[in-house]
Order: sequence, then C-alpha cells, then structure tokens
Amino acid sequence: MKSIELLSPAGDLQAMEAALCAGADAVYLGGPKFSARAYAQNFTDEDLAEAIRRGHRCGCKVYLTLNTLLKDEELQEAYAYALRVWNLGVDAIIIQDPALVYLLTTHHPEVELHASTQMTVHNKEGARYLTKKGISRVVLARELSLEEIRAISKEAETEVFIHGALCISYSGKCLMSSLLGGRSGNRGRCAQNCRLPYDLIDEQGQRVASGYLMSPKDLASLNFLKDLVDTGVSSLKIEGRMKRPEYVYETVHQYRSALLGHPSSLEGIRQIFNREGFTSGFLLGNEGADLMAYRSPKNTGIALGRIKDGQIRLEAPLALGDGLRAGEEGFIVTKIKTKGQEVAQALEGQVCELFPHQYREGDFLMKTSDSALLRSIQGKLATSAQGAWPLTLRARFMPGKALTLSAQSGKIQKTLRGPKVEEAKEAPVSALRLEKSLKKSGGTPFRIESLDVTYAEGFLPISAINALRRELLAQMEEALIHPQRQEIALPQKMWQQTSRTAPSSRTARPLDRPYVVTLCRKSHWAAFQELLEEEPRIAQKVLPVLALWYQGPEFLTIQDAKRLDAQGYAYGVRLPQILKKELPSVMKALGARKGLQAVITDNYGVFARMASGALPQCLLLGDTKLNLLNSFGRLLYPILDAAAPSEELNAKELIALATPEFYVPTLYGRSEMMYSEYCAVGATAGGRSHEADCSAPCRQKGYALKDASGEAFPILPDQFCRTTILNGKIKNNLDQQKALQRAGFRHFRADLTLEDSTQVKAVVLALVNQTALPVADATRGHHRRGVE
Repeated sequence: MKSIELLSPAGDLQAMEAALCAGADAVYLGGPKFSARAYAQNFTDEDLAEAIRRGHRCGCKVYLTLNTLLKDEELQEAYAYALRVWNLGVDAIIIQDPALVYLLTTHHPEVELHASTQMTVHNKEGARYLTKKGISRVVLARELSLEEIRAISKEAETEVFIHGALCISYSGKCLMSSLLGGRSGNRGRCAQNCRLPYDLIDEQGQRVASGYLMSPKDLASLNFLKDLVDTGVSSLKIEGRMKRPEYVYETVHQYRSALLGHPSSLEGIRQIFNREGFTSGFLLGNEGADLMAYRSPKNTGIALGRIKDGQIRLEAPLALGDGLRAGEEGFIVTKIKTKGQEVAQALEGQVCELFPHQYREGDFLMKTSDSALLRSIQGKLATSAQGAWPLTLRARFMPGKALTLSAQSGKIQKTLRGPKVEEAKEAPVSALRLEKSLKKSGGTPFRIESLDVTYAEGFLPISAINALRRELLAQMEEALIHPQRQEIALPQKMWQQTSRTAPSSRTARPLDRPYVVTLCRKSHWAAFQELLEEEPRIAQKVLPVLALWYQGPEFLTIQDAKRLDAQGYAYGVRLPQILKKELPSVMKALGARKGLQAVITDNYGVFARMASGALPQCLLLGDTKLNLLNSFGRLLYPILDAAAPSEELNAKELIALATPEFYVPTLYGRSEMMYSEYCAVGATAGGRSHEADCSAPCRQKGYALKDASGEAFPILPDQFCRTTILNGKIKNNLDQQKALQRAGFRHFRADLTLEDSTQVKAVVLALVNQTALPVADATRGHHRRGVE
C-alpha cells in the first residue's frame, strides 16, 4: 500500500508509548481543558512537552485536540493555550470553535489547524470552503462512503476514522446530552444518552421495537483498508482516547501490519473491546440494523458458551486470569476444572467447571479479557520505542584546521567546529579509527546511514572527537524534537476591537422583518395563509421559512414552493443540515424559485456555492448548529447576513454577545437533539440492513423514541433517509422577547414541527404581539441553566 499516516489516540503517556511501540505515524491527545474528551486523563504542559519529545524522537507527529466550543470568557485562555502548545512544538491543532479558527488563521496563519470532525465536513464544497479559510486538513464526518471520501480528498487534505466508537449523530449536530442533562458533547462532556435503552413507538403509542436502539457497534475497516487508502485520504485515524494502552497497542499494531502488507487480524482487538462485533459504519454504504449493537452498549467480548448442569462447553480457549461476564456481572477466572482435574487453561470444545460460581444455570458466558494476550502486549510495551532517523554525516579532519562535523536528517542540518587537528607527532588517528568513532549513534534517535570523511593524517584525542559528535547529535535531536519556530506572543488589544467588526464577503443586507417562523407541514402553511388574511400586518412582520425535505405526505415539498411562486408569496427555505450528493440538485431547485428571499443553513457547502454567486437574491442566515457560542465565531463567516446563536447559551451569555442585532435567537420550538444518517425507524420497523432495503414505514405514520422515564422524542425522517430527533418538550421563551429587545436583539425565530393549525396561529400571534403563550409541559431549554 502507498505511504499514508496512521494516527493513534493517546489518553495519557502510557497510551502514547503504546502507540509509538506499535508504529503510529502520529498521535492526537488533549490538554486539561478545551478537549472533546474531558473525562480522559489528558496531558499537562509537562506531559505534553514529554510527549512531543518522545514522539519527535521516533518520527511521530503530535496533534493537540482543542476541539470544544468556547464561551466568551474562555476565548482568551484558549487562544493563549493554542499559542503556548504551538510554541512547545505540537505539529497541528485539531479545532472546532469557529472563533478560534478565525483568530488563529487571521493572526497566526503559520499555526497548522485541522478541522475537527465536530465541524461536520461532509461534502467537497464544504472542505474547499474551510481550506480557503486557512484550515490545512479536514477530519471528515464518520458518515461518509468510500466514494464520498474520494471526491473530497481531491479537494483537500483529509483524515478519516478507520476504527473505534461511533457517534450515532453527526458530530457537532448533537444536543441530546446537553438538553437532557446539561452536559454538552460540544464541550467534551457527553453523557452518552444514546447508549441507553429506548423503545420505538408509533403515533398510537404502540411499541414497535426495544433495546439499545441508538447504540452502534464499533467501526472496523481492517478488512477493506486498501480500498480506504485508495480514496486518496491523507490520514487514517483510530478512535480511543479513553482506551487503555493495551487496546491502543493492539489496534495500531494490526492496522500498521496491514499497511505494510503483513498478516493482520481483528481477533486480538475483538477480545480487548467490541460491541457485538464490528461494523463497516457507512464506508461501504448504510448498514441499517447491521450498524447497531441493540443488545448491549458495553464491551461484549467473545462468546464462551452456555452453563448447563453447572458446566460449560467452551466455544473459545480459556485460561486462569481471563475475564468473563454473565449478563451484567463480570468476574475473573480463578480456577478451571475439567474431568475433575484443575488445569491452568482449557481448549475450545472442552467441558469445564469454572470458579468462582458467579453465574446461574442457563447463563451464556462471554469472555471479556484474555490474560495471555494482555501479558504479551504488556511485555512488548516494557521496551520503549526508539527512533531510527537516517542521518548523513560529513567530517573534515585536516591538520591545522578545526575538526568540522556536518549532519543532515530530512530538513534538519547542523554544522559544528571543534578543536584544531594537530600534526601527528607519534600516533596519528587513522581514518579507520576516526570512522569508527563517528559512526556511533547509540542512545539517539538517529542511525548513521552515510558517512563522508575528508581526511589527512593528524591527531586529536578520541575523547574530543566523541564529544563533538555527541554535541552535534544532541543539537540534531533538539531540532528534531523542537522544530525552529518564531515564538508567538499573545496580542493584548484585539479582543474588544475584533468582536465588533465583521468584514463581509457579500453586500450586507438587513433582515427587513423582525420575525422568522419555520414551517414544515402543509397544514402549517394553510394556517399561516389564513392568518395573513386575518391579520395583513403579519406580512410585514414575519418571514415564513419552509422546511421542504421531510418524508411523508403531510410535509411541504419543493412543489409547494413552486405553487407559492405562482401565487406571488415571498418566503425563505431552511435546508437540511447534511447535503452530500444532493447539494447540486437542491441548489438548482432553489435557483428556480422566484419567491425565495432567504436561506437558513449551517452547511459549508451551501456557503461555498453562495460565495461563488449562487442565489444572489437571497439573504443567508446561519442555522443553530453552526454552533455560534461566542461573539467571535460569526467572524469566520462574513458571508452571513444573520445567524441563530447556539442553543447552548443561557440568557446571561446570550445577552453578552457583541452585535446582538446580528443574531436571531429561537424563542419557541422543539429543539433538534440529534441529526443522524442512521434511521431507527428504517432499521427496525422498515427492516433495513446491509442486505435489505427499507420498506419506508415513515411514509405511513409517525414514530418516536421513548426513554425509561416515559419521555417520547419524535423522529422526523427526511427524503434522504436521514433523521432528526426532536426534544420531547417544547422550548418556550416567548415571554423573554422584550428583555432581549432591551439588550439589543432585533430579530427572533420560532420553529414549528408537530403543531396543529390552532397552535401555529397562536405562536405567530404571540411572537408578533410580544406576548407570553402558555404551553403545557414546556421547557426553557438552556435559557436559565446553560451548559457545563
């Protein structure tokens, strides 16, 4: 296979050492703050400096994850931290927050930035848009196929996940943990609510399926790794900063072996960690139910056998010290008896009695750890990884002149001059003795690949020759570990200035109506049309925005927009959060709409097309999942005329945003908790799998997920078979409009999804009349509490 970067996780220094021993080309790790794995051990500045030293000695790059969303009060600290770790010598920073992207690319373009998968890059236009902003590499969304990766990799340097845990939502598009418990996945604190059990219920409340319906298996691509390499991707990424060193070693080792064309296997990885086996994710297409681990969200291990008459016929080898699980109970094997005799190990097919008896008759046992495998890996980890950088060494040994040594390894070059070589009075240093001394490189990350000596008979103490060689190699090692960079100082006066200026790449146009109301059902438009007739003033107050791509006969479509064109209505359109191959046709359809005045989207691909001149008549409004959590984020997107702020801001944080007139906060609606390529309806009720297509039950009725507390979360599939999962409660902050107006906000939004005609009218009137609207069992969202 062609040369390609193998990128390993490192949750601590032990895991990093495991990655180095196994042959990783690069590692990614996090600091104590601002990392999407806040619950990993992570790296202090001292740990990070040591990680950089170890990594660079072995020719391994070190990437720092600074990939959470940032609040205004955190920005300066995060910005200073980014500059500090760059000065320490990290090779790149993986980043999510648009404000930090803007600040670093604007003021320090020399800092290499990789767009985190949390930025949800999923089409070639979006990748191109971010690279023009100064991003050097994009970490692609996990939901892409090989062909989609191939298309994007022609436009940008790309990194893809090849193994490890999957999020069931598009990363950066999930508010489930945030809304249900205040722990934001966008800030590294995901509570993994998706790994809990749910029922799928239909609109009559009947249970259709149950289990861990939102818990996917772990991704594994070892069996088709060559196909992935052939897409042109630049880096292959393994997930697992929360995993132990043995997992890191075994996973990196097997993928390294495959890349080298050596034998490789998933069996060791499977024994250390798997969830009901592995999945190819979306790399080979949408697997439906085959993507999922419906029975358990935990490490399931490998099947060992069922207890019958107090014994078990082994389906896999077993040894003392192995870990087993019976249901939810785990234990370590302390004794094995076969045919009445105690044994240290037993083979597949043998009948055994196992101790302790932490199981019941009929239990099926799973082997969750293999003591021999772990001992083998730990033995390999006992020897530290060593570098082997090829080095060319040149020496000039001439009487009357200083001993001169020059070294080159890659781009690093150093020359040192030592003491003057003397005329040989008795015992000259022979050419052979000189070469023997110069070829020594033990204890360094170098191997002398080439030695060129200019020699004339003379004398220097061998100790002086050795000392100069050691100093030269020490300086080469220092340059290897800490690449020469100009020290970056933190600007002190730009914060207040920058947050209130917004250079525009388009002619800025104001949103001339104070209210934006999104409608998705045909009945919504009918109710709004009636309201226009009853209250003509609403036409000057409200911009109706149509969501046209939901699945089902009750929803609005592009054909409805055509009819509105013919009737002379003005409207906006809200686009789906993800548009892959559909993007060109969607943009073409919008281009033909005469009444279209605005587009709401958070899709970088749409930004790119509009920046190139598409839909010139339209306002461009950023959607909620653009994740604008602070005053600076909008500066990365000068193409925007306005934008929704993040739903994770509380009232105090929202009011503190600079230029409030730019923002359109959502006062009413069911928040979108998750947007997913996976459809729980299709995979269960619709029978979709790797082998079978979906029967499309969503066209006949509605569905929801119900949690253990009885809360139901409506599911809205779209025409592209992606799904939006809504909050079970309506967010209602309509009574906060006047307070926000006093703070400088001029525009407000309401999102209507499941409402009937009466409710549509009531919400619009409450918005326009600036009055409260009582709603049963409503929530304030994050308006009061915010997120951690």
